[in-house]
Order: sequence, then C-alpha cells, then structure tokens
Amino acid sequence: YRVLVSYGVRFYFNARVRALQAGEDLVAIDTSGDSFQAAMVVNCAGLYSDRVLASSGMKRPVRILPVRGEYF
Repeated sequence: YRVLVSYGVRFYFNARVRALQAGEDLVAIDTSGDSFQAAMVVNCAGLYSDRVLASSGMKRPVRILPVRGEYF
C-alpha cells in the first residue's frame, strides 16, 4: 500500500461509484466522496464489478450471477 501511494496511486475505500465515463485517454469517476479523472481504474467492486463496468457504457465481457449454495 505505502509503495503504491509513494508512486501517486490513490485509494478510495467505501466510496459508492455514481457514474463512470470512459473517454479516449481518461476515465471520469463520480463517487459518493469525490469526483476525479484517472488514466487507469482498478475495479474492485466484487460481485458488483460487472455492474460498475456496465455503468461506464463499456461492454461487459461476462455477467456475474451471484448464487449461494452448495454444489456436489
């Protein structure tokens, strides 16, 4: 974490993504805490990561269907 921060990486924990707009060179991100632009975004939304990607207007290559249970 500290090494990445020293390279200028910023982390936003517990920030709900309201909107994403993928541009040619930058991605505009609007969250519950801040709005900013970035050259690269790492989506760590877990089971909602496909929905976050779809909100940017980009085509999602897979869809996550969360199912709870045991499989044999």
